[in-house]
Amino acid sequence: MEDWKALTKLAAVCQELVVLFRNTMTDLGVSPAIVEWLTTGKGREVVRVAFLAVGQAYQDRYLRRLPGGENLIIAETDGSRTLAEARDVFAFIDSVFSELNTGACRDTSPPIAVAVREMRPNVTYRQIIESLSGGTLDDFVLPEDKIIQFCLDHRDWLSRDYYTVFFFRTGNQFSAACVSLRDDGQSILGFDGLSPFSIDVTLNTEGCCCHRVVLPNHVANQKRLVGASKR
Repeated sequence: MEDWKALTKLAAVCQELVVLFRNTMTDLGVSPAIVEWLTTGKGREVVRVAFLAVGQAYQDRYLRRLPGGENLIIAETDGSRTLAEARDVFAFIDSVFSELNTGACRDTSPPIAVAVREMRPNVTYRQIIESLSGGTLDDFVLPEDKIIQFCLDHRDWLSRDYYTVFFFRTGNQFSAACVSLRDDGQSILGFDGLSPFSIDVTLNTEGCCCHRVVLPNHVANQKRLVGASKR
């Protein structure tokens, strides 16, 4: 997020540079008419939007947007369910979830909007996290019962044969719940601890670009600033 704020400030600087270096651009062979237009209000806005578009493309290099995969609503939950006990939802649950002993939080959680993105080849958890939040995992996590509810309400968005990743937190430990649909339609729940080693392991190799990740909307779309405001 801090990176994107910096890009926004740089976009404003670029607007001013167009005005300051108008003579230089003319000397470099840019048409005087184009230079003059770029210094108008509309031209300066085009410079700003173009700069931010480049920044957005840079940040989107790790995750691909899926048609219809935005603003999916996870219904209200009461905090009574844990991943370790959701055997009516998952045909197989990694034993690590029982060892975590997270316990039900019993806190009601209002509906939340999430986005589903597909990981690009050769991406790591660290790259995904830092491209969207500057390295802060807190904004990525979902309550365990919200993960369960997503798997019930939005089953069609779970990747078949590959993983759909959800980030969650147990105390001070961040982890990833990895859900996959088998050919028989049954879902399996795997565990991935986000250790200093695993966070840098490549998740998708070349030719395999099917793992997905579910992100809270405010994280997935916090960089969508193109055309949102005029500075």
